[in-house]
Amino acid sequence: MADRISRIQSVGYVSTRVEPVRGYTAKERAAKLKEIDEAMEERAEINKYLAKFPNPEHKSFQQLLDELMNPEMSDDDGVIVDIRSWKK
Repeated sequence: MADRISRIQSVGYVSTRVEPVRGYTAKERAAKLKEIDEAMEERAEINKYLAKFPNPEHKSFQQLLDELMNPEMSDDDGVIVDIRSWKK
């Protein structure tokens, strides 16, 4: 960094109130880490489920649905539409 010298473009000042910064208590940290772990587990479950039904062309849900509504498609094509909410 010392070998690079450049001009300062502009200096700004924001006059809004600055809130004090505080650290998390041990209990708050534990709760945050638990929340992150649960989100990671849920994401792993979703990824595992999605791996069963690959979408290599990265089509949107609407595009996939339009293809399913194609009258030329037979029941032997083996398409499964599974719609459910991941929210608990």
